[in-house]
Order: sequence, then structure tokens, then C-alpha cells
Amino acid sequence: MRYIVLDLSKKCAKIRIQKRHFTENTCFRRDPLRILFFGTDYFSTFSLLSLISLYQSNKAILEKIEVVTLSDSKIGRRNKILYKTPVKLLAMEYNLKIHEVENGNMQKISDIICNHKEMFNLAIAVSFGHLIPSLLLENIKYGGINVHPSFLPRHKGPAPLHHTLLNRDKYTGVTIQTLHPYKFDQGKIISVSKPYKIAEKETLQTLSKTLSKISAELLIEVLLKQEYLNFNKNIRNIYEPSYARKIKKDDEIIKWDKWTSDEIELRNRIFGKLQCRFKSSNKVVILSDIQIINDTEERVYGCSGLYTCSKNELHVRCLDGRSLKIGKIKIEGKNWVNAKEWSMTSSKKSDYFI
Repeated sequence: MRYIVLDLSKKCAKIRIQKRHFTENTCFRRDPLRILFFGTDYFSTFSLLSLISLYQSNKAILEKIEVVTLSDSKIGRRNKILYKTPVKLLAMEYNLKIHEVENGNMQKISDIICNHKEMFNLAIAVSFGHLIPSLLLENIKYGGINVHPSFLPRHKGPAPLHHTLLNRDKYTGVTIQTLHPYKFDQGKIISVSKPYKIAEKETLQTLSKTLSKISAELLIEVLLKQEYLNFNKNIRNIYEPSYARKIKKDDEIIKWDKWTSDEIELRNRIFGKLQCRFKSSNKVVILSDIQIINDTEERVYGCSGLYTCSKNELHVRCLDGRSLKIGKIKIEGKNWVNAKEWSMTSSKKSDYFI
């Protein structure tokens, strides 16, 4: 067993790669893989890194990897920061050839494939976010496969991790499917992972990290077993179909008249921060590090959304009668501050969030 350390965007992670030995004659009976990898975010870097490990250890199985990712974009205040996708940063680190697409326009890469049909024989998409053209897939010998972090057809769509937590699922996992030429998440299921039991206080970050590792291991297993050639007909769809729609800004705005303390705490674990307004000034306020108060003596009594600065702590009343303790707060036009510090200096010791 060996480990590869992944360090991107000041985040570190360990990927465990099972070291295996294969011979071309007995274990891999097809021509070596020439993979065109489609990916963008931190989640997809785990799968790319596992492919790089296989490429470095056995070129009789995997002899070539090139990467397709989104082109650089300017972000931040006044667009002063040039953003490169995590996949691009990883590909640069390992000197992989990179094909950049702007706004999902893949005409250029499609033309390359159509003119050089033997260049690649398998496309792999992991958290890419754009439909890969049918013409491109038709000109790749083994077509394409996709890694999706849910048990399809449950949570098909662009935000499966968010909706897994929003729906309070007890278990989840990873599906590898073929790439459908015209629709997202409509391919044939090739392989599924073992179920992963979701922790009681699971966050979006921890769930993403866990499933990205499971995805990387399952992807390598599919390639080594050549399951992209013969689909496993014994896999049954035991999950009800559902659609994981794209997350909206409104999903992060607290509805004090509708959401219980559990719902608000859950969404804080998913989004990392939530938004509301002061009733008195209508200023936007962002709350983070939210915990449910179980001690009845520290609860706030009154209508939902009422907050008090009690014992140098910021507490808020919820619809179900329980209260929340706020760890950090950011008021419109100001920087983040510790809620304890804010409660000590705030001129208003009680008001409403709306």
C-alpha cells in the first residue's frame, strides 16, 4: 500500500493507491488506454491523480493522459485574481498536455479528435459540468465514462452532494456510468461503490473528500477490470430517481418563519455560511459556525429570528422553540468578526433577523 499526497489551493489530502501488478498478456487484453480526462474542481483531482499513478506505474495499461478543463477566469474584487482550475494546476504539476475550453465550447477539441481518431480511445469525465459532444464520443473507440457521486438514478444532476445532505440521506456512494451523447446522467451503469454511511454531523467538505477518494479507487478498478467494455448487467436500479438541481443563492438565505433549528444547522454544514438581514436596518448579515443550543437555560424566548447578546454570546430563537449559537458574523460592508466580540461591542443587545 502506498500514499500520494495531493496539495492544491492550500488543501492537503492523502489518496491511498492499492499497488497491483499486471501483465499485458494475462490481465489487459486490449490496446493500452489513451485517456482524455475532463475535469475542473478539487473533487475531480483525486480521480486524475489516481490515473497519473497508474500511468507512471504501468504504461502497458495506460500509455497516455491529456486533460480538458475550463480556461482561466478572473475572479475577486475588480477581477484582479486569475483563477486556474484545480485540475489544471495538477496537470501542470505533472506536465500533462492541457486543452482549455471557454464557457464549455468544445468545438476545438472535437475537431482535434475527429481529425486524429487514434489519439485517444477513452474519455473520462469527473465533475466537468458540461455536456461532452456526441461527435467527440463517436470518434473515441471506447466512448466515454463518467464518475458521479451518488447512487444513480438518485440525485442525478449538477449538485448531488448538496442534495444528499439536504435530503438527509443515511447512505450514499459513487456510480460509474457511460457518457450519454445528448443528456446528463442518462448513461448505462457500469459499476457502483459500496454504500458509505453518512456521519451525523457530516459537512459538504467532508462528504466531498470521502467520495472523491472512493471515486478514484472505483475508477481504477473499472479500468483494470475493463468494465467499460462489458457493462455489468447484474446491477439493478434500486433507488428512486430524483434530480439534484443546481444550487441557488436563495438556498443560503435563512427563512426564519419556515426553517427549524435543525434545518438551519444542516444548511450551515452544507454551505459554510448563511445569509439574512437585520429587521431594524435591513442590512445584510452573514452567519457562520452555527450550533444548536441544548441547554434550556440559554435559550432565547420570543418570536423566530429574535437574537440576544447574552453572556457575550450571540443566540437566535428558531421556529421550533430552540435556539442557535452563532460563532462568526459579517455585517454588510464590514469584515468577518467573532460573534462573541461583536456581541460585546454591539449597541443593540436584542433585535430581529429576517
